[in-house]
Amino acid sequence: MKLLSSVLFLALGVFAYATPATQVCPCGFVNDLSSNPNCTTFIEDAKVGQTGFCAENGTNDDEDQSLCFVNGDGEAKCRCNCGWKGDLCSEKVEINVTTGVLFLVFSLGVLGCSVAYNIWRARTKGTDDWKFNGDQCSTPPQPWVSDKVLLAYRFAAFAIGFGFLVTLLDTPRIFVAFTVWNWTIFTVYFGIGTYLSLRKVLKTERKVEHLTKPEKAFIVLLNLELPSTFLICAVVWLVLYPAAVSVDANLDGVLNPFSFLSHAANVAFFLVDFFFSGLYIRLHYFVYTVMWGSTYIAFHTVYQFVREAQSKDHCPVYGFLTLDQEPLFAIIWAFGLLFVYFLFFLIGLLVSKFKEKRYARFQENEVKVSA
Repeated sequence: MKLLSSVLFLALGVFAYATPATQVCPCGFVNDLSSNPNCTTFIEDAKVGQTGFCAENGTNDDEDQSLCFVNGDGEAKCRCNCGWKGDLCSEKVEINVTTGVLFLVFSLGVLGCSVAYNIWRARTKGTDDWKFNGDQCSTPPQPWVSDKVLLAYRFAAFAIGFGFLVTLLDTPRIFVAFTVWNWTIFTVYFGIGTYLSLRKVLKTERKVEHLTKPEKAFIVLLNLELPSTFLICAVVWLVLYPAAVSVDANLDGVLNPFSFLSHAANVAFFLVDFFFSGLYIRLHYFVYTVMWGSTYIAFHTVYQFVREAQSKDHCPVYGFLTLDQEPLFAIIWAFGLLFVYFLFFLIGLLVSKFKEKRYARFQENEVKVSA
């Protein structure tokens, strides 16, 4: 019996010595002991437990999502979860406190200056800034669009906005995204617009000659959101989407009904409402856009600091607001975002000028016909 045990033990030892040790292969490569013992076979659709090795932080919540992707140079790379980096996703992203402080100082400084300017302008030119007829908020400038049509359109837009907003309540971290901030404003805007149009259709008597608070809010939100929709649409489809495609990322977060609504259709919604109303974009209202954008940057930065204090991974919603970049780049990004926002506001202003000239010409023709 002892002899048999010794023989078996010796045989196992020989087998173990003859069998090559299991080799951990780079991401996307397999180690087939029989035919490919040196990790020479690449499998592009490598799955968890099937091939290759990425650190735990390179795995994806979606089990069907490949751990690996091929970059433009044909190299296999690990797809890292947010907050991790490196070839094997084993390096934790550390925030740069100086960068975060600069983002905060910049955004809060711009916000404070904007508020101060707004107070000064209200005291010196307040009456000039609100020289609107309140009925312009709900009176179509063209005769082929009735008050009832505008009311129906605004109510439909409000229902769509509110409906999707309710469905988002259960989504984790959803209100951290600037898109959802603006979708909330979209819903509020069309809610106020529905109220103003309803009053017009019901022929409710105006109790004051000047603009009411809902009318002022409606005008501010128009000047705030029209350029914001342009900005969001451009950033998503010209920057974020191509970047996601380049790294073979999961596109479900971009290619879905809400994304199409909030990153594209919202532009059409606002443009239609803008041309259906008697309002125009005015340059001095850009201060509200600046206040809105700087508030979001401050919020996003504080949110990342809170996550860091809770020992959570650094997961910025937008890569250009990450806190692990150098302070110099943070300043460049901050000023760049403000400048780009202003450019899109100018686009809204040009659209407004086009509308103003078009309807002025239309009214001239109407006068000539009636004469």
